[in-house]
Amino acid sequence: MRKIRTRGFLLIIVIITFAAISFGQNKFEGYSFVLEADESASCPLRFLPSAGGGNSISVFVAGTRQRTPAPNLSSCDGAGVTNNKVQTNGLGKWCFQGPEPFYEISLSTGAEYIWYPNTKESGFFNVKDFRPVTRTTGPSPQYVFEDPADYTQTIKKALYFVASRQGGTLRFPEGDYVVGTTDGNRRDPSYKGLTLPSGTVIEGASANFSTPSSNLPNNRSSTRVRLRNDNQSVFRIGGCTMNVAIKNLELVGNEPVQNEGARSTAKTYGIEGMGSWAIDPRSKASTPNSSLVFKFSDLTIQGFDRGIYVHNANSENCD
Repeated sequence: MRKIRTRGFLLIIVIITFAAISFGQNKFEGYSFVLEADESASCPLRFLPSAGGGNSISVFVAGTRQRTPAPNLSSCDGAGVTNNKVQTNGLGKWCFQGPEPFYEISLSTGAEYIWYPNTKESGFFNVKDFRPVTRTTGPSPQYVFEDPADYTQTIKKALYFVASRQGGTLRFPEGDYVVGTTDGNRRDPSYKGLTLPSGTVIEGASANFSTPSSNLPNNRSSTRVRLRNDNQSVFRIGGCTMNVAIKNLELVGNEPVQNEGARSTAKTYGIEGMGSWAIDPRSKASTPNSSLVFKFSDLTIQGFDRGIYVHNANSENCD
């Protein structure tokens, strides 16, 4: 009788332990694509081809600079998992489960992104959660985030994550977010603007007007996204884009900060909409741009060549 009870007790322990392990698995899902509104006027979201596993991903422990392949992954929703490689299912979606609170993924193109699981808060995201992160070593490793001098890559990673979920609200806590540079000042030659995907809501803490050239306390009360060079945009909206909203935000062009001289604002735009209205040269039939429904509210826009600029992409080549 005692042996039976002991075995029954052990059996219960095993079941509880397994349930705890299963419950601790987080679910991660997404798609592999490129997100870039450019002068080609094509849709900014372009999915990677499935041939040869081109839309599969590699998963790494976050904060290890892609040096530590993620262990203990399992598949979900029909996707495949081999070590830290995740293949898509028949619908082009990849899905995996793992014990970490978030991971870093690498696409076949070499692009790298921070990735978060599905939670009860999914749909609302904080841009700060996509900053550069380091994972400490030792028996109790911790994730340590850093504030970058330039927020371009951080915001791009956040927007990519939002695009993979077909939309969501990306929140910017109060503070200063410089974009378009390599170090907070010098121009990034590859930067044109931050592409906003369909269904995105950009939400700041406040659109309170600030004076970049002073050190008044109210400089910090708003959410301010700003440029440090000319011939750049803060946000870009391309073709095939619908339902984008921006609110409670201050956009600042290439304005001088404290103790700086005048700076050029030539061809700087707070929000740039670019697409195409194609006309067939033979039939003269027109194909209008497919982007619509944009809502901008409680915005402060200052120091730009044009605050909001909507134009035909590559218009200099139009006849």
